[in-house]
Amino acid sequence: MPARQLIRQLLAGLRPELEAAGDWDQVTGLTESALARGGSAARQHAAYARGGLEQVVDTLLEETRTGTDGQPGARPVGAAAERY
Repeated sequence: MPARQLIRQLLAGLRPELEAAGDWDQVTGLTESALARGGSAARQHAAYARGGLEQVVDTLLEETRTGTDGQPGARPVGAAAERY
């Protein structure tokens, strides 16, 4: 079973509990955003296609510096947020 399908199936199984806690909309939104964005490997492949290894390194440095993990418009988290 593809990972995307498995994740959505797991989420569907948790729906009653997430709705009861008032978290369903947030969790499904974050999950769909993460699935659409892809993992770090997908972002690195795309960066390589745009500009080779130098672009991959630049992309990783930017994601690390901002703490945004490739999320457009995301606010920094963790230690990165403390710098702002």
